[in-house]
Amino acid sequence: MRFLKFISNYIDYQSEKDQRSFNTYVQIIITLTIRIVSLVVNFALVPVSLSYVGVESFGLWLVMFSVISWFSLFDIGLGHGLRNKLTEALAVKDFELAKIYVSTAYVLLGAVSLFLFVVMFAISPFIDWLTLFNTKIISEDQMLVLVLLLIAFVCPQFVLKLVSTVLTANQRPSVPVLINTIANCIVLSLLIFFQDKGEGTLIELCLIYMSPILALLLLTTIILFSTKYKAYRPSLNFFNLSHTKDILGLGFQFFILQMELLVLYQLGNIIIINFFGAEEVVQYNLAHKYFVVPQLIFAVIMNTYWSAFTDAMSLNDMLWIKKSVKKLMSFWMLLIPLTLFMLWISNDFYIFWIGDQILIPFSLSIAMCVYALFEAWNSIFEYCLQGLSRINVMLITACTSVVLYLPLVFLIIKKLQFGVEGIIIAFVLCRIVNSIILPIQCKYILNNKAHFLFNKNL
Repeated sequence: MRFLKFISNYIDYQSEKDQRSFNTYVQIIITLTIRIVSLVVNFALVPVSLSYVGVESFGLWLVMFSVISWFSLFDIGLGHGLRNKLTEALAVKDFELAKIYVSTAYVLLGAVSLFLFVVMFAISPFIDWLTLFNTKIISEDQMLVLVLLLIAFVCPQFVLKLVSTVLTANQRPSVPVLINTIANCIVLSLLIFFQDKGEGTLIELCLIYMSPILALLLLTTIILFSTKYKAYRPSLNFFNLSHTKDILGLGFQFFILQMELLVLYQLGNIIIINFFGAEEVVQYNLAHKYFVVPQLIFAVIMNTYWSAFTDAMSLNDMLWIKKSVKKLMSFWMLLIPLTLFMLWISNDFYIFWIGDQILIPFSLSIAMCVYALFEAWNSIFEYCLQGLSRINVMLITACTSVVLYLPLVFLIIKKLQFGVEGIIIAFVLCRIVNSIILPIQCKYILNNKAHFLFNKNL
């Protein structure tokens, strides 16, 4: 009944008195609908991909893709910095300032992307990729081609993803989710089509996975900046070095938070493939994909609220923020029985999903269940504080987590003899401080009682 009441509040036209809330509710409903379709497609992609290239090759692909994902660190948080600054400019309808922010971000990230592309193409032939990924299932020449292809796809995508930031700053987070869903539908269709022509290669898998999203991001960028967002279409003439500090100052601190999550999660894939093997990488990622479902649903809501928090802060509407945080905490409570139910049926679901070709230990499922609940809880206060640009405490906890992670992993795996679940246990232990201290910080800020570091603005 509480869930039905929560949903009914979203479509209550009384919220027209509060346009921010009404827009937030509408975006949540639209994004959740698209996200459900996306989840179904993502789950369907796994058995089809496994059938297309095999378990070990798919495990290698997951590790390689996660390593290439580290390249997103090189945006130095520009995307997140632009998101908050653009939201602030749009809140007061300063479209010229918005155009300056957008243009500056695109030029800076374009320069970084080009530099990264040139450097990686130059040094890749001298890196022993086979040893790095602990594999012999692909030749050295094929591995180099695969790496260069990934770099060629990721670098331009690096810049084109800024259109998602612009959409989210306009409180339209459902559109980026729709773009990703359409891309995944195309990938699934291509995999099914080529599956009938025999077993595929990792190079073919790379082309199938990476081409659709790049094409859709480019198309969306051209359409939106030619129509709806023409007022702040990026232009070299509006690149302004004096505003670089505004975006980078805020963005660099988001970069540290981004680095924490990438290191804590993505580094796990490299550790697993070197300590346990490619098959265990698949176990780890499949268990994560399953238990991340409630977290993703919650992230849809939180992602919508981020820019709304920034907008409310710009207009000094602290009461709205306080009410919203209470609603989100109530909704998190609903995730507990859902996640526990998922744990209860997990083994049966794995068999239905991927058959018996991959066996996922129940201990790994328990660890992922705890991880999902922890991360959903943390996201309430992390997104709120990020929207308010009060992230100094998170910066401290992020740096601490990164320093502690590897020693904890080696202690749990080597000394205590845990399996793959040890990676998740280390992750949760590193992030447990956030679960305690960030709710306290939010409470102090929203009650105007925060001082010193708790209330320091970026």
